[in-house]
Amino acid sequence: MYVVVQMINKAHDDWVTGLVLIPGSNHLLSGCRGGVLKVWNIDNCSLVGDVCAHNSPINALATNSRLLFAASKYELSLPCI
Repeated sequence: MYVVVQMINKAHDDWVTGLVLIPGSNHLLSGCRGGVLKVWNIDNCSLVGDVCAHNSPINALATNSRLLFAASKYELSLPCI
């Protein structure tokens, strides 16, 4: 059985659509429908940084020890709104 230890309200301005742990680190990536990626420290649930990665919803996230893959309807016209 799992127990919620910490919850972060309003972590994104839009629906969270993907979460992935970065292998070999204490970081979690989250992506949302607003096209924003955020990096979180899982030890203290603090925001490490964020980036406007896409101008359309991020549909999925995947990573290995070196690369991050974000799936969305990619269009080159950034920034996010």
